[in-house]
Amino acid sequence: MRNKIIKIFTFLGGIYFFLEFLLSKEIIESIGVDKYHENITNGFVLIGTMAFGLGIINLLTIHGSKIIFKRKGWFNSAGLIFGLVLTTFVGLNQWKDELAIQNKAKNISNLVLFAKEIEKNNLNDKKNLLLSEVNKASSLINDDLKILNEKYDDETNNQAVIAQIKLTKEALGSINNSHKLYADNITNSDDLYKNVNTALLDLSVAYSELLRKDLNQSLNNRLWDYLFNGLFVALGSAMFSLLGLYIAAAAYRAFRIKTLESALMMLAAITVMLGQIPFGVWLYEDLPAIRLWLMEVPSSGAFRAIKIGSATAALVMAIRMWLSIESDFSAKKNV
Repeated sequence: MRNKIIKIFTFLGGIYFFLEFLLSKEIIESIGVDKYHENITNGFVLIGTMAFGLGIINLLTIHGSKIIFKRKGWFNSAGLIFGLVLTTFVGLNQWKDELAIQNKAKNISNLVLFAKEIEKNNLNDKKNLLLSEVNKASSLINDDLKILNEKYDDETNNQAVIAQIKLTKEALGSINNSHKLYADNITNSDDLYKNVNTALLDLSVAYSELLRKDLNQSLNNRLWDYLFNGLFVALGSAMFSLLGLYIAAAAYRAFRIKTLESALMMLAAITVMLGQIPFGVWLYEDLPAIRLWLMEVPSSGAFRAIKIGSATAALVMAIRMWLSIESDFSAKKNV
């Protein structure tokens, strides 16, 4: 029963997107499906994201059983699980810190929008509310500045953070002066609107940059940089550099002249390489033109043929999955 339900939903999903792609917009609107298309699409996306959870479960199941029963390669599995857990924990903390910075900076940005709305619609009754909110925000920023100033006062290695603290203090002083003038000239404030808007915007930029630079100095961020830039990127580069040996070995096997086709391939490769360098022009001045023709005509035609073949194979595979033919074949094979 479970297999039948999966096949039915697979077929319905395939036929829906197939018809949605083929039918005109007028027909879809007349049926009334367009109202629910976004929800249907989001539903399929949500189902697709469950694959991430299944992947994590599979990793924990396969490698966890290796660790528990100490099968061959269990030490590598332990390293994989440890790296997965550590990276996930550090990444979530990084996301939480970034979200906190965005929320703090968003409060100032909202005040900028509020001041612009007052200026645009001449909302005189809202001016005192704006001043009250600016005072609250200034007080919170002052508290943060005191903490950060004590934290970085004696540290000579964090001159960038200290300089940003100074810029934020200047921006805060500017906003304090502006909103005092704003309060004193509450009936005649055409230029003061612009001053407040500019001062709030400068404060938002300086404050968010200060929080971000402080975050860069945190232990969690340094650990993230070490895991990603220090390990992940470096290990990826090492892995792909090893592929150079296999590529060179494959090129040697491919370009050995044993048949007419391999001779033509070798001749084309030599022509393209010589046409790319000044030495080739010295040998024969029309060699770059020949290289360009080889790249644009025969090579492009071959790549188009490969793309057509790949697209046809992908279409056939999609139809097999759509009609659940592949699952039937696998089930019969397992039996």
